[in-house]
Amino acid sequence: MRKKFIVLSLVLVVSLLISLACIVIINKNTSTSPPTTEILEVCKSVVNNGPGINVLFFSDENTAQKYSDYFLSIAPFNNHKEKFNFFYIDKDAYEVQCELYRGIALYCYSKELIKKAASCPYDYIAVLEEQPRSIRSSAFKGVMSLNLKHPLSVLAHEFGHVFDNFAEEYPAENARIPRGAENCQKNCEFNKFPGEFDCHQGCTKESYDREFEKGFMRDLGATRYGPYDELLLEEETMEQYEEKSQNTITGSAIAEIEIACSQQEYILIEGIYEKNNIEITSKELLPGCAPRGKRDGSLYYTVLNENQEVLDTNSFYPEQIFITDFTESGEISSPPEENTQENFIITTPATGQEETLEISDETGEVIEEINLQDAGARPCKI
Repeated sequence: MRKKFIVLSLVLVVSLLISLACIVIINKNTSTSPPTTEILEVCKSVVNNGPGINVLFFSDENTAQKYSDYFLSIAPFNNHKEKFNFFYIDKDAYEVQCELYRGIALYCYSKELIKKAASCPYDYIAVLEEQPRSIRSSAFKGVMSLNLKHPLSVLAHEFGHVFDNFAEEYPAENARIPRGAENCQKNCEFNKFPGEFDCHQGCTKESYDREFEKGFMRDLGATRYGPYDELLLEEETMEQYEEKSQNTITGSAIAEIEIACSQQEYILIEGIYEKNNIEITSKELLPGCAPRGKRDGSLYYTVLNENQEVLDTNSFYPEQIFITDFTESGEISSPPEENTQENFIITTPATGQEETLEISDETGEVIEEINLQDAGARPCKI
C-alpha cells in the first residue's frame, strides 16, 4: 500500500512539473502573441468542386448565389466552372465593418475581416454591401468591396484587379500601371499584342494601349473582358488551379470544411514598411485557413523550416487601391489610387514546421528575418 502511495505521489509530482514547464514555455512563446480567443464563423457553400480557386462572399445566400452565377457565366470563367469554388459567411452571423475611403468609396479590408475570412477556404474575398449609388466600389489586397447598387459587372472588373493584377483600361492622369499588369501594352505600334489581336489607344496612360475597345476593365456596361484579357485570365486560372489542386485540404468537401478550417492554424504577421525598413508590430497564431491567392508587388516573403526548405512564398507589398466609378453609360471615370498605407499583413499556414520568415526586395536581397517560433504555442499534451 505504501509503495502504491509513493508511486502515485511521484506521478502527481512529475505531472505538476510538466504542467509548470508548459506554462513557462507558453508564456515564453507567446510574449508577442497572447493566447487567441478568435471565434470562427459557420462556412457555407454556394459552389464546391473540390480543390480549386476559392472566392468567399460576405453576404446573404441569395446574393452570393446571384454573383456566383454571374461570374460563371462570363468568359473565360464559363469554360472553367469546375476550377472555382464559392463560399459565403452569412451577414446575419457576421456583419463586416466597412468604411468609406476618402469619403467616396466602400473599403472593407481590415485585419478583423482577414481573421473572420479564415473560417472558410479562400483566396479572394468579396464583401457585398448596399450603399448609395454614388459610393464607389474598390479592390485592395485580394478584397473586393462591392456596392450592391452597381451593375453585376463590377465583380468582373474588381476580380480582374485582384486575380491577375489588371490595370485600368481607361486613361487616368498621373496614374501608374500596376506591377505585373499585362493587359496594358506600351505603344503597340512597335510592341504589338500577340497574334491577331486588335489595339486601341489609352490604357491607364495615354501612351499605353489596350486590346479591346470597351471591356470590363474600361466600361461596366460591357459584356466581356475582351479576347486578350480573357487569354491572360485563362492562363492565370490554369496556373492557380494547378497549384491549388496539389492541396487537398483547401478542397475538402463542404461537410468537412468547418472541421478542416477549425483544425488548421495560420500565422498572421502585422508590420510597417517605410523606406526599406521593416518593423514587425505583432505575430499571432490563429485558428483557420490561410489564403493562397497570388499577389504582385515589390516585396516578397519566404517561409523556411529548420532545414532552410521553402514552405511558402508570395509577394505582399505594395499594392494600390483601385476605386471604381462609372457614368450612366457604364464607362469608368475614376483613376486608381496610390497606396499610401505603410502597414501590411502577411498570413501563412502554420503546420509546426515554420522556423523563419524572410522578407526580401525585388532584387532578392533579404531585408528582414522574422522568427516564427515565438508566434504562438500549442497546448502541451501530458
